[in-house]
Amino acid sequence: MDPWPELLDVNTPGGVVTEAPVHVFQGSEDALVPEFVTDEYVGRVCELGTVVDLVVYPGADHSGVFEPALDDNLTWIADRFAGAEPPDTCP
Repeated sequence: MDPWPELLDVNTPGGVVTEAPVHVFQGSEDALVPEFVTDEYVGRVCELGTVVDLVVYPGADHSGVFEPALDDNLTWIADRFAGAEPPDTCP
């Protein structure tokens, strides 16, 4: 029996709910991880009940997203340490 289908399923992110909130940032022009792939992941974890904050940066590509997202990411982390309620963009 070929083990790959099961291994791929087990190693695909978004299969389990997490108690910790998740912050996802995505460049709209990312060719390495296209936006629809991130949307599918976020949809899966939202359906499981994970609190997710998805932020898309228009015009940013895979490596170019880090600079425009830096302040937002640092603020998101600082807010978690401060005990602030995490934003939830799940529908």
